[in-house]
Amino acid sequence: MTLTICRATADDWREYRDIRLRALAGAPDAYGSTLEGESAFGEETWRQRSGSSYALFGMLEGRAVAIAAGIPDRHEAESREIVGMWVEPDARGRGIAASLVEALVDWATRERAAAIALWVSDGNETARRVYERCGFIPTGQRDLLRPGLGEERMRRALS
Repeated sequence: MTLTICRATADDWREYRDIRLRALAGAPDAYGSTLEGESAFGEETWRQRSGSSYALFGMLEGRAVAIAAGIPDRHEAESREIVGMWVEPDARGRGIAASLVEALVDWATRERAAAIALWVSDGNETARRVYERCGFIPTGQRDLLRPGLGEERMRRALS
């Protein structure tokens, strides 16, 4: 199957919403948001989300099976951050997550960012291993994702 990474636009809001809601349903402990909370968002919010960040789809044979987005880093002014990464369970193990990461690294490099970072929730060892293989290093910086669930920041320096 052919993998394509493509940028989402505001007009892709329905497809972006649908896969994001599947992500929240399938991996509720990976995100600070909830399925209930984001299900209530209207078209305007979804258009803004899919069109304002550097949002990407991972496509297999024309079907969106993964998403991730790049945003300005909320903790480090000269860096960028990866948020909302998710790959459909039946599409995992094909290098899609790594391809999304590399596309976002390319974007951050074009933006002349010093680094790119992300947060990984405690217990999400599969994602942590993917990020480590992609060159991310745990920083030791921790935060509370929500009561009872922490997360750790990982960072990759860019040249």
